[in-house]
Amino acid sequence: MKKKLRKLLDTENPGLATEYPCTMFDLRLNGNGCEAGIGQPRRSMGNHQRNYLFIMGGYAYSFIVSKQIPRPGAQLCCVKPSGEMTILVRDAKQLFRPWAVAFHKAGQI
Repeated sequence: MKKKLRKLLDTENPGLATEYPCTMFDLRLNGNGCEAGIGQPRRSMGNHQRNYLFIMGGYAYSFIVSKQIPRPGAQLCCVKPSGEMTILVRDAKQLFRPWAVAFHKAGQI
């Protein structure tokens, strides 16, 4: 898996939608963009698939790194070999809420 992923990265090839898809979300908070938002990268598991989430410049980048075939939604909204992709719009509250709770518990806000 590592060799294959490294080759895709080295050749700037997004690969097939069934391999290591990256989906991208335009984050919105009350209808406005979140360009100043930068988040700590996170790793999670869902549907027996490892997922890495990066938030930067108002967008969330979600990378699925798994031997399992990604769910159909991820395959539709990832970078295609042609360079085209569909970018989804997502409410940023869903992503920022866990951080706000952690800051609140730590007495930071």
